[in-house]
Amino acid sequence: MNTRNLAAAMNIAYAVAAVDNATDDEKAVLLKEIKSFNLTEDQVKNLLDTYNEMSAFKAIEYIRESDDATKKEAQALTIIAMIADGELSDKEIGAFKLVCKLCGFGAMTLEEAHAQLGF
Repeated sequence: MNTRNLAAAMNIAYAVAAVDNATDDEKAVLLKEIKSFNLTEDQVKNLLDTYNEMSAFKAIEYIRESDDATKKEAQALTIIAMIADGELSDKEIGAFKLVCKLCGFGAMTLEEAHAQLGF
């Protein structure tokens, strides 16, 4: 996944997880995902700069226009971030349903999300 799409996936995952006041656990999932790409320090800086400059609307646009593999990665990251704090709120579920529709995500189980991210 390229930097822009990874930043978009992180943006979406954090936005959905944050609707119920994101916790450190949810933030840790996003950081773990960054580390799984074995990025250099400069690449991480570029990723975080891209993430910080990107609106949620742009993130959805980028993911909606991406290939299926990128959509699956973004969807899996969002699912894992949502459950990282051990709770799944109605607000998160509602936000996730909206994101699924806007991004064109297909069905995905929790097991598939884990497998997608290598957990």
